[in-house]
This record gives sequence, structure tokens and C-alpha cells, in this order.
Amino acid sequence: MRVLRVVLIGVSMTALSFAAIACSRDPNVVKQEHFTRGEQYFAENKLPEAIIEYRNAIQIDPQFGLARYKLGDAYAKTGEAQAAFGEYVRAADLLDETEVQLKAGNFLLLAGRLEEAKSRAERVLAREPQHVGAHVLRANALAGLRDFGAAVSQMEQAIQSDPNRGLSYASLGSFELMRGNRAEAEAAYQRAIDSDPKSAMAHMALGNYRTAVEEPAAAEQAFLKALEIEPNNVLALRTLASLYLMAQQPAKAEPILRRITDTSKDLRMRLILADVYVAMEQPEKAEQELEAIGKDKSAFGATKLRLAALDYLGGRAGEGHAHVDELLEQDPKNAHGLVLKGRFLMLEQKVDDALARFDAATKADPKYDSAQFWLGQAYFAKGRHDEALGAYSQTLQLNPGYLPAKLSAARLHLRAGKSDTALNLAQEAVRAAPSNPEAREMLIWGLIGQKNTQRAANELKVLARDNPDAPAVHVLQGALDIMRRDPKEAEKSFAKALALQPNSADALSGVVASRLASGNAAGAQSQADAAVSKAPNDPATLVVAGRVYLATRQFEKAEKLLRTAIEQDPQRLDAYSLLGQLYVTQSRTEEAIKEFDELSKRQTNAVGAHTIVGMLKQAGNHRVEAKARYQKALEINPNAAVAANNLAWMHVEDGENLDVAMQLAQTASSQLPESAEVNDTLGLIYIKKGLPGQAINALKVSVERDPKNAVYHYRLGIAYAKAGNAGLARQSLDRALKLDANFSEAADARATRASLR
Repeated sequence: MRVLRVVLIGVSMTALSFAAIACSRDPNVVKQEHFTRGEQYFAENKLPEAIIEYRNAIQIDPQFGLARYKLGDAYAKTGEAQAAFGEYVRAADLLDETEVQLKAGNFLLLAGRLEEAKSRAERVLAREPQHVGAHVLRANALAGLRDFGAAVSQMEQAIQSDPNRGLSYASLGSFELMRGNRAEAEAAYQRAIDSDPKSAMAHMALGNYRTAVEEPAAAEQAFLKALEIEPNNVLALRTLASLYLMAQQPAKAEPILRRITDTSKDLRMRLILADVYVAMEQPEKAEQELEAIGKDKSAFGATKLRLAALDYLGGRAGEGHAHVDELLEQDPKNAHGLVLKGRFLMLEQKVDDALARFDAATKADPKYDSAQFWLGQAYFAKGRHDEALGAYSQTLQLNPGYLPAKLSAARLHLRAGKSDTALNLAQEAVRAAPSNPEAREMLIWGLIGQKNTQRAANELKVLARDNPDAPAVHVLQGALDIMRRDPKEAEKSFAKALALQPNSADALSGVVASRLASGNAAGAQSQADAAVSKAPNDPATLVVAGRVYLATRQFEKAEKLLRTAIEQDPQRLDAYSLLGQLYVTQSRTEEAIKEFDELSKRQTNAVGAHTIVGMLKQAGNHRVEAKARYQKALEINPNAAVAANNLAWMHVEDGENLDVAMQLAQTASSQLPESAEVNDTLGLIYIKKGLPGQAINALKVSVERDPKNAVYHYRLGIAYAKAGNAGLARQSLDRALKLDANFSEAADARATRASLR
């Protein structure tokens, strides 16, 4: 009996112990214990520990909405915004509580997920129609969706719900400003301050408004007022520092940044402070700041980059290279380091080595806009303009506001004769940076390319007022004088530019061009000779001189100069082109072809070289070879407009497939929509295809662009006739015959005219 009882007791105790273990492992109990510890750690500001506990709770129960919400709070307090965002959204999917929905909604708003943010706000408003925060969230989402009218209405509802909430007025002001209602915006910002004069945020909102409408002095006062109310408001300090930096007032920014760095451990602010010391030409202070920052391993790369730049620009190139090499040794794929190394190499004229670094940087970080831009700069230096333009375009896809890329792309489009595209880019640049002289300079060149002399002159007045001694101002004035057919005045303008910048190829080119235009060939040659004697190995100067001697038909001297330019810079495309012209003028076509073939070997994208050879072969009636060259150009670049147009024309002339010809002509038109020649090709194909309406649209462009070309008027008349519009057909045919009674299609023009009733 005793034994049995002992056994029974033993069994009972074992059962109890197993029950206790089972109870302690109940998932609901365990997850709650983790959550409770997380709450305790959070209250004690032990955030890493709190995060661990919240995550342990969620691991047990992924549907534990409250734990996800508090985990989001912990992440937010540690600055891990992306992680906080994810947890808030997951929590809002699990908990239909107002605070949770609004927090998730505001993070969705910041992430640009505007429809989802609006949906969260509407979820709250469905049960709490007067909730101010929900109205504000929905209004901000509507503004992001560019429905400004609805955003204003929504914010007005928020104000009705709480007329004393100053920040609602501030948001209303921003929406009115987006709608272009400046007076209403200003009134709303003032009401924000009137409703809560002690609100630092309201004063900051007013400061942001003053900044947006370009009233920097008033903006400064608003930010200073915000700091009177909250002296340690980091956002106000940062914004004021940014205002000073944008105004290029580093001395004013320095004490503000120092206040931030004294109260914050934000390394980015200390790096900006170091940059400010550089701008203030206080490299010793910059280096001290960088050395202090460099003790933090997380800032190693940023400090090395700045120290490298400081040394290099301070004339210590070896030390500069050493810093960046040390960085790349530790991190070979550091895109910023690769770009800086490449820029040093560009300054040392080691373009091939620089190109390799920039290419590596774009592969290491395909979204790094500066890497793409500098790759474009290297391609440009190599004369590989198509690839340069591609890199600039990629830069602008990554960062549409990248001003240097926009200006560089505009310059290349202008060189390619695409003045419309160049002008659009230049106008965007001026809107973004109205005080930037290079942006306005490019705008004027675009207007000159469009032959809009009046507006170009007006813009030049603005540029000259702010930059009276800039050589570019006088070069532009000379270009306008040339367009106005006043070579004497043009020469004076270009001479002023040359005096200000003796090595300016643009100014030199302008002086000699104006002298040639006024019949002073001897003066043009004298100027060119003097420039060559001063810079006998400068390719740009040699090309200008070669152009002068080509214009005055002194072919032997021109050839010598152009060949020297090519020897000095084998990528000099304009030198090859002029040399080709020289050979054609002398009926030395085979030599011209040889030169352009040599050029095609030096270029990766030799579209221009193959196109020119195609034109030379076409002129010599070597039609099969000409077509092959145009086709080669199109294989390299399917949008090569000149090659596409010329090949389309040859297909028409030879009675070949009109559908292929039309496709080629449409390709050319997509690239050169304002070209008279391209639209003429397209119009002729449409006529032959029996599409007179489309032919009329194309040929009207040709006539507008070249109104004195009889053939264009004739073809437009034929298109009108085929469309059944006899009146307009007669007008066009009469105009063609009046311009030239004996043009190539005159007989058919008269016959068609006679057949019209």
C-alpha cells in the first residue's frame, strides 16, 4: 500500500509539473510577457531592448496589431523611418483605431502612396466626420494628387472643426499657393500665426512660404521668430541654415550649424559644417571638423572624400589621391569615391582613365545621378557626343532638376540642330535657377537657333545687366548682330569678348566670321594667324583658322591646319567634317571618304561619319554603297534622322517598298519635326501612298520653314488637288511657278493647274 501511494503521489506531482510547463508555454501568455517587457523598456527609453521584445511578441503572433504599432513607435524614435512605416501600415490593417489609421496614413503620404493615405483618412472620417487630423491627412493626399480645389475644401472643413488649429491654416496656405492664389495663401499663413502666435511651426510655415515666393529677407525673419519661441528647434535651425546656404551666405550659416552640431550628434550636419568652412575658405577648420567626424567609422567614407577634395584643391594632389585611394581600397565599389577619382583624372587630362572610373561608378550605383553626369562629361571630352547625350539624359531621368546635365544636354541638342529641344531644356533651367548666368546664356542661344531675335535681345539685356563683363555676353551680342546682318557691330562685340578672354574659341570664331561677312578676308586671316601663333597646338584655334582658309579657298593652308588639329585631338569631329568638305570642294571624294572612314574607326557611335560617307556615295551615284552606309548608321542608332530621311528618299526614287520608306521618313520626322527637307520626304511618300490629308500636314511645315522653295509649294499643290481642294491647289501651284517658272517640276505644275476646275 505504501509503495502504491508513493507511486500515486509521484504520478500526481509529475502531472502537475507538466501542467505548469504547458501553462508557461501558452503562446498568448508568452507574447503578452514580451509585450509587457517591451512597454517597460520603451518607457525607460531603452529602445533597442524594446524593439527586441516587440518583435518577439510578433514572432509568436504576427496578427498582434498593438505590438506592431508600438514597434513602429520604437523604430520611429530611433530614426528608422522605413521600418516604422512598414509596421504602422501592418498595424493599421489589423487595428481599426483612429490613431493607428492616421499614423499609417501620414507615413503613406510621406512615401508618396497618396491614394492609400486618402483611403486611411476616409476610413476615420466615416465614423468621426469632424476629426481634424483625418481632414488634414485627406487634404494633403488630395494636394499630392494635384486636386488642389478639393484639397482646399477639405482643409476648410478641418478649420471648421477646430478654428484655433493654426497649422490647418498653414496647410491651407500651401494649397492656395499650389493653385497659384498667392494673396489667399499669404492670408492663410497670417491666420495661422494670428490663431497661435506662439506656434514655432506656424512661423516656420510662413518662412517656407516667403522662401517659395522668393522673399528671402522676410523668410529669414519668420525663421528667426520661430527660433525665439523654440531656440533649440532643430527643424527651424536646419531650415534657416539652408536659407543662408542657398543665398550663398556661409558666414551666416556657420553659427546656426554650430548650434545644431552642439546639441545633436547628427554627422550629416557636421559634414555640412565642414563644407561651409570650405566655402568660407577656412580649410584648417574644415579639416579639424572632418578629423573629429572621421573617428566615427560610419563617417569614414564621407570624411575621406572631403579630405581628398580639400587636399587636391589646396594644391596637394598626391595627398588628395591618397585619401580617395584609401577609401577605394576598403570599398572598391564606392560610387562617390570612383566619381571623385575620375574628376581628379579629368583635371589631369587623363580622360580614358577618368571614363573607366565613371563607368564603374554607374555600374556600382545605377541611381547615382552625378556618376551619370560625369560619364557624360568624359564622353563629351572624347568627342563621343551621342553617348554623352545619352548619359545626360539618364542623369535627368534620375534627377530632373540636375541643372548642369540639363545645360549640357541643351548644348549638345543645339549643336545637333535641335533648337526646339535645346530651348525647352534651357527654359526649364532658367525657371529653376533664374539667376544662373549659364542657364540664361543657353536660353539665348536656343532663341537664336529659333531665329527669335527680339526675345533673344530682351533676355540678353537681363544677362548683361547682371554680368556686364562676362565674355559670353559679348559673344551672344555678336551672334545677334550677325543675325541682323550687321557684321561691323558683330566684330566689335566679338573683339570685346576676345579682349576679356583671349583664349575663347567662340570669340575668335566670331571675329573672323564677322570680318569675312564684311568682305575683310585679309583681316580674318590676320586674326586667325595671330591666334595660331599664340596657341599653335590648340585644336579649337586650329579649326577656326582652318575654317577661315577654307572659306577663302586657300585649300593647302586649310588642309595643313585641319590635319594639325586632328593630330592634336584625334576626336575633333568638326576638324574631320571640314577636311571632308575641303576634299569634296576639290573633287577629292575618295580622300574625303577615307577621312570619314578613319573617323568611324575612332568613334563607338559613328553615325555622323557613316551618314556623310553615304551622302558622298549618293552624290557620286554609288547608290548601293550609299544605302549600305545609311543602313549602317541606322544599325548604330535607329533614330539617326538624316540617314533615315536620305534612305527613305532613295527608296522612293528607286521605286522600292513605300511602306519601308514611310517608316524611315516617320523616324526622321520624330527627330526633326520642324525640318523642311524631312517633311518634304514624308509628304511625297504620303502622296504616293494615296494619303493626301497627311501629305498636306507635312508639306505645310516644309512651306512654312522654307517659303521660297518652289518644289515644296508644288508638292503641297499636288496634295491639295488629290484631296479635292481645287482652290488651295491653284494657290500653291501658282506660288510655285511664281517663285521659279523653270523649276524641275514646272511642266507638271502647269498641267495640274490646267486640269483644275
